[in-house]
Amino acid sequence: RTPIVFSGGLFSNLFGWEENNGLAKQFAQEGRDTWEIEMTGGPNTECSTCPNYKYEDLTDYYWPALIAGVEKYSGENVIQYVGHSNGCRVALDSLKNWSAAGKSNAGYYFNTNTGEYLLTNLAANPVDIFFGLGCPGVFNGTSRFTDQVANFKDDLLKYLDGSINHPKQKDVGRQLQANPAEKFFLGQNRISANTMKDYLNFVTDSIDKVPGQTFSINKIYLIAGDNYPFKDSTGQKGGDDDGFVLTIDTRQIFNSITKNFGNVSIFHVNHPELVTDKKVHKYIKEVLK
Repeated sequence: RTPIVFSGGLFSNLFGWEENNGLAKQFAQEGRDTWEIEMTGGPNTECSTCPNYKYEDLTDYYWPALIAGVEKYSGENVIQYVGHSNGCRVALDSLKNWSAAGKSNAGYYFNTNTGEYLLTNLAANPVDIFFGLGCPGVFNGTSRFTDQVANFKDDLLKYLDGSINHPKQKDVGRQLQANPAEKFFLGQNRISANTMKDYLNFVTDSIDKVPGQTFSINKIYLIAGDNYPFKDSTGQKGGDDDGFVLTIDTRQIFNSITKNFGNVSIFHVNHPELVTDKKVHKYIKEVLK
């Protein structure tokens, strides 16, 4: 009966985990109480009149409200969680802030009996088993993405400081001089300009903190990719990053969290493929069995 909740990355919309027989769809078909949450990338967060939210808005308001809603609708106070990229990092930082004591009035749910939206709370220690795929850390190393930021950050900042509050994924890639074959920068979904700026700062800020540092959880499994098809600035092809996130970040995050049990696994895929790779799907299913 434990709900399993899926969250996507920066530009991912609500259906990212179910498209092409995705893992969320598989779990639902197998009878699991499966939920998908949409922090970013959808029409209710990325529109001309939508707030230009910051990363801390996601950790302090968006994620707690969404998880509190799942708890209320499912009638369960404990969930299993699968987060990719930003969906992993936000969850870790939000759990660091709210897991120990929960959060009162975290968000609204719809009461079908009264026809009203009412406030509900986020329970303490809401996540029992946590899966984090391609989880961005402090970017302590070199990847294709960090190279692009180092070379073209000023161009992207100039674009973000213009009148575009919710730039498209492909337009961000264009400012970073992305290769047309790079899957991470091909989409039409949007992200807030402020959150994109926050990620640029994560890459360049030498005092950025490891996400989720020192918080406690029952079980955590972090999954990283190491086989990106483009060479980095040193001429190496894969091995230390998935094109966006560094594998060293994954290990650093894992070592900074207090847990009863956990593991770090490396798969030979790039950042977007962590969501669709069949071996990753099999691994998560085997752990939950």
